[in-house]
Amino acid sequence: MVRFSGMAELSVALAQVPAPAPPFDRWPIHGYHPALGFCWFSRSGAALITQTHIKRADLSAAKVLADWIDRAVQHERAVWNASKGLLLLHDWRSLSGYDSNARTLVIERQRQRPNGYARRLCCVVEPTPLWRMALTVSDLTLALLGCPPAGLMRDMGRARSELRGEADPVAPNWLRDR
Repeated sequence: MVRFSGMAELSVALAQVPAPAPPFDRWPIHGYHPALGFCWFSRSGAALITQTHIKRADLSAAKVLADWIDRAVQHERAVWNASKGLLLLHDWRSLSGYDSNARTLVIERQRQRPNGYARRLCCVVEPTPLWRMALTVSDLTLALLGCPPAGLMRDMGRARSELRGEADPVAPNWLRDR
């Protein structure tokens, strides 16, 4: 966690954070990490939403993504149990690819999560053969965990319609403290 010694230092740091892309540009930012992008959580929708601003996902980006999901699974168990799992919506429109060790880490972390933690996984990205292959491997792991297959989507509007509501007005502590 990064701590700031004063308001001036905090203001400079916040000014360096890029703006999220639509349709999440009007939401309060819950989480941001320069290695990946943005993260939001909606308790009413039992949803974790991420949006990348990087071109290529490397191991550090994968760790940030996996940590956000792990923390939601750990700290929001009552929410995802009541909704029969989390909706994971990943806006990866900025990505043109990923490193193989990043994919390996994400799959390994999926295997460590409890059964049924996700009710739906939506990935908004250009559906290239690379992304289709990655999500096919992910689907096999998700199936072993009792989760439905990933939805690979090109259309953000369609993915956005999967959400029930918006991000919470205030970030949960487990996300804000990162």
